[in-house]
Amino acid sequence: MKYCVFILWVLLLPACFAGTPAAAPGFQAFGSQHAPISGNSSQDTSSFLLPFPLYSDTLPLSLDELFAKGIQNSPSLQADRIEEEIARYQSQETRKAQLPRIQIDARFGYLGQPLVFQQGLSHPTRPDAGPTRQDYSANIDQPLYQGGRLHLQSLQAKLNQAIRQLQTQGDQSALKLHLLDSYLDLFYVQKQCQLMEDNIRQSEIRLHDIMQLQEEGIVTANDVLRSQMQLTRDKLALSEARHEWELLNQRLDLLLGLPEDLLISPDTSLLEQSLPLLGYPDYMEMAVANDPDLNLARKQTEFSKIGYRIEKTGYFPRLSAYASSTLARPLSSSLEDLYNYNYGIGLSLSYELSSLYTNGDRVKASRENIRLNQTRENERLLQLKNDVRTAYLHHYEALQEVEALRLSVLQAKENFRIMQNRYMSQLAILIDLLDANHLCLDVELQLTDAKTRVVYTWFKLQRLCGQL
Repeated sequence: MKYCVFILWVLLLPACFAGTPAAAPGFQAFGSQHAPISGNSSQDTSSFLLPFPLYSDTLPLSLDELFAKGIQNSPSLQADRIEEEIARYQSQETRKAQLPRIQIDARFGYLGQPLVFQQGLSHPTRPDAGPTRQDYSANIDQPLYQGGRLHLQSLQAKLNQAIRQLQTQGDQSALKLHLLDSYLDLFYVQKQCQLMEDNIRQSEIRLHDIMQLQEEGIVTANDVLRSQMQLTRDKLALSEARHEWELLNQRLDLLLGLPEDLLISPDTSLLEQSLPLLGYPDYMEMAVANDPDLNLARKQTEFSKIGYRIEKTGYFPRLSAYASSTLARPLSSSLEDLYNYNYGIGLSLSYELSSLYTNGDRVKASRENIRLNQTRENERLLQLKNDVRTAYLHHYEALQEVEALRLSVLQAKENFRIMQNRYMSQLAILIDLLDANHLCLDVELQLTDAKTRVVYTWFKLQRLCGQL
């Protein structure tokens, strides 16, 4: 490559000193192998542009359809829904723990010859008992009082179900924002490719005009060469942009569960929609009341408080009512081969004395867990205030940037028109014309990027306010 540059410099040196296109034939002799200056030079540079990937079909996709397909095909949201179902079953189980426990037992087996010692351990008697033993019983146990433990466990289970729902809501809004980011990136790259294609077509027309000027002896071969090199760079940049478009399209296809060879066409009207902007205090008020992460932190604090109350019930006695009915054979007292039936009802009171010294650490740990969750809740509140302020300012900045860049686009186009006319009149050099062309393309891309940031920051505000 260094040798080619050196030869090119040697061949062009006489033309630079002469100030006329007299050296053009020598340059064309070299360019016939690498970059020939001819009428079809724009076609030769097209070999640098790799072909755009083929797609089986194009799918116009609106924002609502994007969110619907993303939610439907998200594995993380499917896992959240399963956790919601688990929490719902657990809540039902804790409610049923307050119902009476009913147990039925039946035993049937072989009974060996019993021995009855009526005088110490000597001279046993052998009662006439049957060869089988049968026991049938039914027992009912109804908890009456456990220090409110069962009721608190039911409340905690309901709260856990609400926590799972908030987690699903937060994950869903985060997924929507992630999908929107990919959607807007795809739109930006698609717009970038369109602007580059238009710029390349204009550059090819301009190259053709410059070559005609060179044939008339108005410009030197340097301008033709520089134009060809710029056109090659533009086509390589377009190729890279198309590859980026392909990657973004494939990633979005995978997120939505669509075939990878399906080309997604974003809704271009999204960037032109009027998005209402409220005041910062209004956004902050809605965010404090509806932010999913802050509400989740509040529920977790409430959950830990109920857990603390549950641990304290270990210091209370337990009272329950019971009823039983038993049919047995043989008699348990005399072991005669007769059926015996009895029933009974009553109250059962128990107190675990060991809880006085074993339950203290659990109570202290649950109290510290409350402090931990309160600290996390306060941390989330501070972070939320900063996030809302940042998103609000970024959205406002993007709106201002859009207004400024719209004017800049008009100015850049007018500047390019003037520079093109001046160059054709040999009142400006080619570098100024190429700079004006690059500035025009760059400003249009900046405008597209600013419009996408307006949409993204607005939806980010909606997510922080719990509206997404």
